[in-house]
Amino acid sequence: MKIMNFLLGLIIFTACSEKKLNYTIEEVNGIKVYKNNNIPSEPDLKIELKELFVIKGYDESFAGDSLRIIQDLGSVAVDSENNTYILNVNKARVSKFDSDGSFVKVFGRMGDGPGESKWPQNMYVHNDTVNVLNQTVLRMNKYDTDGNFLFSVPTNDCKMPLFAKPLGENRIVTYFCNWRYEDEGMFMDYDLGIADLKYNEVKRIKKQTYEGERVQTEYIDLFFGFAAAAKELFVADNSTDRYHIDAFDQDGNLLYSIEKPYRKIKILYRKAVTDLLADAEGRLWAVVPSETVEDKNILIDVFKEGVFLNRVKLDIGIDPESVSTHHTFTISGSRLYVSDYEKTEVKVYEYHVISN
Repeated sequence: MKIMNFLLGLIIFTACSEKKLNYTIEEVNGIKVYKNNNIPSEPDLKIELKELFVIKGYDESFAGDSLRIIQDLGSVAVDSENNTYILNVNKARVSKFDSDGSFVKVFGRMGDGPGESKWPQNMYVHNDTVNVLNQTVLRMNKYDTDGNFLFSVPTNDCKMPLFAKPLGENRIVTYFCNWRYEDEGMFMDYDLGIADLKYNEVKRIKKQTYEGERVQTEYIDLFFGFAAAAKELFVADNSTDRYHIDAFDQDGNLLYSIEKPYRKIKILYRKAVTDLLADAEGRLWAVVPSETVEDKNILIDVFKEGVFLNRVKLDIGIDPESVSTHHTFTISGSRLYVSDYEKTEVKVYEYHVISN
């Protein structure tokens, strides 16, 4: 009887300990493809947010201080001390705020002299150096975190880098943008790739070309969602039909791919993956469209090493339809930054990913 009870217990223990995987792995041309289903591997996982502060572009409390006002909110970046930098595009200057959201200073200005730029479309912080694009002369102005101008360098192969983000210590990921005039008309190359710190091309990983007219009318739909982690670059397909994400190393070599079922929503034009973020623990956040028009929460699919962990909702008071067009997200350390271009403000949250 004791032996029977032991065997029965062993069978029950073995059955309970066998966890059914929510994914399969296939190899395509020697590359692993994680084919996830919609069943989460960690159904208890959630993301908790605590609002820390809001940086407003305009408020009655500083209405008389023209330097403090941000009229045209552009790029948002963060340094190692959690200072926030916001590019004011039409003034060609950068506003700095400390880790509590208090205004510190502005630096840079419109012009053609040293440290000046005209209509900069991109700014990022890398190795605690603030980089501001001077697109009129295709050079990058570099400042220290106190706003002191250091030097400017030509953008070389990058020409007019857009949406540049750091990728490790010695790389950036950016769009290689180039206007071309041919007999058939005007065209724009929007190639996503990796460059070194001197803006020389390392590798182009996503190539695409559009007619000039389409660029002007469908500008925001031309870009891939991508996230630069410490060692990996994640890039989502720019597709309304397929849920597909590629992971590359810092040299642009494809490491693996992630796939997940996607039900195409015919009511509105919606990409399967709107944007990508990488958190401090190496998890990948995929911003995905809501499944119904009535759902006004931001949906996040969380992955780790190619495996789908769970889908969570972020109730942060913005319309999912405005993501990418009027809102962008930035993760730095344990903070999530939500930029609102219509309200000209940045909300800063502390996030915690919790799983039982």
